[in-house]
This record gives sequence, structure tokens and C-alpha cells, in this order.
Amino acid sequence: MANLHGQHGRRRTRAEWWAMVRASPYLPATVLVLLVAAAAGLFAGSYTYALANPTPRLIPIAVIGPQQEVSVQRFLAEMQGSLDGSLAVRDYDSAAAARSAVEQQRVFAIVTAQSPGVRLEVASASGQSVAQLLTQAATESGPAVGIPAEVIDVVPLQRGDPRGLAIFYISLAAVIIGFVGATQFSVHASALNPVERIAFTALYAVAGGFAIAAVADWVLGALRLPFLESWGILSLTMFTSGMVFTMFNTLVGRWAILPTWGLMVLLGNPSSGGAVS
Repeated sequence: MANLHGQHGRRRTRAEWWAMVRASPYLPATVLVLLVAAAAGLFAGSYTYALANPTPRLIPIAVIGPQQEVSVQRFLAEMQGSLDGSLAVRDYDSAAAARSAVEQQRVFAIVTAQSPGVRLEVASASGQSVAQLLTQAATESGPAVGIPAEVIDVVPLQRGDPRGLAIFYISLAAVIIGFVGATQFSVHASALNPVERIAFTALYAVAGGFAIAAVADWVLGALRLPFLESWGILSLTMFTSGMVFTMFNTLVGRWAILPTWGLMVLLGNPSSGGAVS
């Protein structure tokens, strides 16, 4: 009866019940259960929405020279129709300029007139999903207007990464491990002052970036990377992710993982496109 009514049989007030609930270890545990469940659903939903069935929008492709060739005009018109007008056609004066634009990912394909028909050069290394979309549209559009269409992959994916997913996965690893490392500092190395914490964040970012690049390239052989540049990019990614958590940890304390996860994983990675350019 004492548990129900308090001392001397007095019924507890609402404020006293709420104080008991707040002091109970079950309250934060229950809140965490709900938050983890919500985060799981949002995680699955954000990636599925952004990456599972992407819609093409404003895909830049190059045309060498003015679009005066009748075959090129008819071919592009048919492709535009099949892709709901999602092509953004750009003129280039020379093949060298167009190829440079492909290599810098300013355009995803090159259309040129040839005898007979047209040639479409795609770059699957710039995004396999885009290359597949353009290839399918070209192979259907050419016969539809009676124009032979040849498709060539001028920048193919590496043999160890035939689906073009490795870059996305190693980037995702750098993001997640970047802020996971910072969370461990907040738990196990909380005595570090701000300068020391930044320095150790930079240290594990450099070591982690090296480890990710080395495993993907030297150990697994999935990618042949420009190693120093890739090491630097991955290290900067890990450091930035770790500092984002550190910022939120300073602002909101123990709940910092929530805005960090939301910003870096739920919003950041899906909106980057991942394997979908």
C-alpha cells in the first residue's frame, strides 16, 4: 500500500507520479526504444525513396558541333520523348572538349553523327544507372526513327567494381565511422580538452582514411584508386563527420547522436545520390 499511496496511506499527486517516472531508469530506455525504431524506419525509407527507383531529371549530354545533322536531331527528339524531356543537350566545338566534359562529369554522354546513323558514347564510371538509362533509350530510339545507333562505353567501370557501388560504400564507411569515433571519445575520453579532442579526431581520421583506401585498393582490389587523393578525401570526410558530432555534443549533450545521424546518414548520404548519379 505504501507504493500506491505513499507514506501513511496518502495518495500520490500527479506531480509525485511524474517525478517517480522521470527518476526511473525505464523512461530513457523506453524513449530510446522508440527513437531507435523511428530511426530504423527513417533510415530504410530515406534510402529506398532516394535510390530504389530514381527518376531522371536534366541529364546533361554533349553534341559535337551544331545540331544540324538531321539524323542527330531526329535521334535526340526520340530520346527526349522516351525520357520525358529529361535530357539537357549541350553543344561542344570539338570531340576533345566533349570528352573532357565527360571525364569531369559535366556531361554523361556524347552524341555524334556517323555514317550510317549516330554514335552515343556513355561513361558508366560516372554513374552506371545513368549509362544504363541512356543506353536503353538509345537502343530503342534508333530503330524507332530508322537510324542505326551505336553505343560505346568510353569510361567503363573497373573490373573489381562492376556495379559501381564501391565508392559509395567506402564513403558511407568514412561518414559513419567518423562520427562513431567521436561518440567513443565523448564516452571514454571525456577528459580531453577541446584542442586535444580535435587533434585526436584528426588523428583517427587520417588513420581511418588510410585503412579504408588500403582495404578497398590493396587488400580487396575492388578499385584502383589515386591513393593519396583518395586517402585525403576519406580522411577529410571522417574528420568532418566526427566534428559534426562534436558540435552537436557541445550543443545538446548526450542526445547528439540523433541530429548527427539525421544530418549525415538520413539526409546526407541519400541526397548525395550514392550509386545513382
